[in-house]
Amino acid sequence: MTARELRSVPFSHLALLTNLILVIGEVPRILAVSRTTFIPKVPEATKPEDFRPIAVAPNLLRLLHKILAKRLQGCVDLDVRQRAFVPADGCGENVAILQALLSESRRTLSTLHMAQMDLRKAFDSVSVDAVLAAASSAGLPKKFLHYLEVLYQQSKTLVQSGDLSEEIRAARGVKQGDPLSPLLFNLVVDGLLRELPAIIGFRLGETMINAMAFADDLTLVASTRGGLQELLNQSEAYFKARGLSFNPEKSSTLSLVPSKRQKKTKVEQQPFQIAGSDIPTLDCVASWKYLGVLFNTRGRKVPLTGELIPLLERLSTAPLKPQQRLVLLKHYLLPRFYHRGTFSHVTAKLLRRLDTCVRLRIRGWLRLPHDTPVGYFHAPVESGGLGIPALRHMLPRLKIQRMAMLRMSDVPACGDAVKCPALKLEEQKAMNLLTMNGRVLTTAKDVKDHWAELLHNSVDGAHMRTCKEVPESQQWVSDGTRLLSGRDFVDCAKLRINAIPTLARTSRGRNQDISCRAGCRQNETLGHVLQQCERTHGERIKRHNGIVDYLCKKFKVDKWSVEREPCINTKEGTRFPDIVIRKGDRTAIVDVQVVGTSTPLETAHRRKQNYYARNDEVVAYAKADRSGTPIVTSCTVSYRGVWSTSSRADLHGLGVTKSDTKLMSVRALQGSLAIFGVFRRSTSRTKRA
Repeated sequence: MTARELRSVPFSHLALLTNLILVIGEVPRILAVSRTTFIPKVPEATKPEDFRPIAVAPNLLRLLHKILAKRLQGCVDLDVRQRAFVPADGCGENVAILQALLSESRRTLSTLHMAQMDLRKAFDSVSVDAVLAAASSAGLPKKFLHYLEVLYQQSKTLVQSGDLSEEIRAARGVKQGDPLSPLLFNLVVDGLLRELPAIIGFRLGETMINAMAFADDLTLVASTRGGLQELLNQSEAYFKARGLSFNPEKSSTLSLVPSKRQKKTKVEQQPFQIAGSDIPTLDCVASWKYLGVLFNTRGRKVPLTGELIPLLERLSTAPLKPQQRLVLLKHYLLPRFYHRGTFSHVTAKLLRRLDTCVRLRIRGWLRLPHDTPVGYFHAPVESGGLGIPALRHMLPRLKIQRMAMLRMSDVPACGDAVKCPALKLEEQKAMNLLTMNGRVLTTAKDVKDHWAELLHNSVDGAHMRTCKEVPESQQWVSDGTRLLSGRDFVDCAKLRINAIPTLARTSRGRNQDISCRAGCRQNETLGHVLQQCERTHGERIKRHNGIVDYLCKKFKVDKWSVEREPCINTKEGTRFPDIVIRKGDRTAIVDVQVVGTSTPLETAHRRKQNYYARNDEVVAYAKADRSGTPIVTSCTVSYRGVWSTSSRADLHGLGVTKSDTKLMSVRALQGSLAIFGVFRRSTSRTKRA
């Protein structure tokens, strides 16, 4: 059964099925068979250890186990030193504690011995008996223990490597991909954490720390060599009894030994042992990665330099449309640096340089001129920008937010870690990075408002000030869909920010003649070319008619009776409203206009509305023999795709959806681009007497 088929089953039937399984206490054999896929860990995987087996159980069983895992999470009292698969910022907590340990060891000239241990194929190798024993020790109900025992006895898998293999029974390990597996493995590690002697460790504030765990990632800490070796011996014996073993080659130790006379700390190279093998030691220039963050012996390293530019280059050379590149940049590439950048020491200079690299690439993708307002890149899409996060504000803001979360942690060591002078200093530096003109941008809204203000205060972005009132009109920028070709998307993005190469735009800062090339005796601005130039009159009519065509089609689909451009003779002259629609007692007059940027959109809407609403003969014509009062409105959109708020509200009442609004914005933009294309290709000139 696929996930879609499962979602189509009524909840009452699903509840009946899952409860029936729990009452029986056994999984039906058909649900006990999973499908195992081998995911390569390295680019050119050839050896068995280069693959990670992921067992995907049937959807119904995964649904049941997800429910059970969520309920059991609240019943099991795990040791607070295990921070994986718990409803907390476990990565942030352990990274902060490790940073505090390293910095406090140097600041207070205290000896610190630490071992980063790697369990060899932990999830695949743990014995089923160890899992059941750990679940029993945690006080889980006997009925659930019986269910678990039968589940592992019946469990079989089909290996998918091209074709499916025959059924294979797994004799050990927990299923990677099963919602219950993280909790069960945590219970196994929890037994070790509770057995470690509390008198061994490193004192951080009021807390004695001897271990940190994140799933199978175990860090042991002591203030003496003998203490750390004792922790290693106990851990090795504990895991050996449960079918697990350490991998010395992928483990490492660090020893910081102070010289109080010289007030310095040296890195000792004497190795520790595990199961008769030496564990590699870290020297003073070594670095290692812990939970995605690079560390060296002095603390966290800056991981961003030299990593962002190659990724931007790969994105630039990939066979993608510009809008797809923007989506990947915003939602995938930049977020890769959020976690590491948040827990690294970054400076304003570094962040500005990284943001400059990002903007440089975007300028190339969209062919934007070098003087495009910086606010256009980082302002929210609904405010008229491209919505690309600025690392200059994102990373410090995330740092402050995560530090605030650490203060509320239920882990005592976290409370002591955030009081560490090194972490306090980093938080203060992050606060300084977020201070702009005396204002601290602590929330996402503050940052968005800051960039939107920069955009709207620029000459080219001023007209986008009101577009946030109708945010759906700008959704095409961030959709990343095939609505527009790559070339059209680039041109539309340039049109929004007045980057179309008119003489007025390309001659900025130079003393050059910018008179219209069509001989109009006016400056060749974008507004003139798209709204006034005689050379483009015919294309302006096509742009207008394109939106009228769309509305007529929409109203017909919604079962309105549509009359297009009726000729209405009145005392004030003949009137030609674009659309008159009728359905039941409802009638409406809709007139379409694509306006420039010199007149406020609301003013243009009211002017068009009053033009017909104050003419009784037009209103009477629309009303005909119906009792209702006709709605008189306009479809007012600028040539940059910005909507009048009142116009959008009136059309919404007539059934025009948000998707329709977006599509009509795109039509207005494409029509404007077609107008400029005709202007550039044409050689006609206005003849003046």
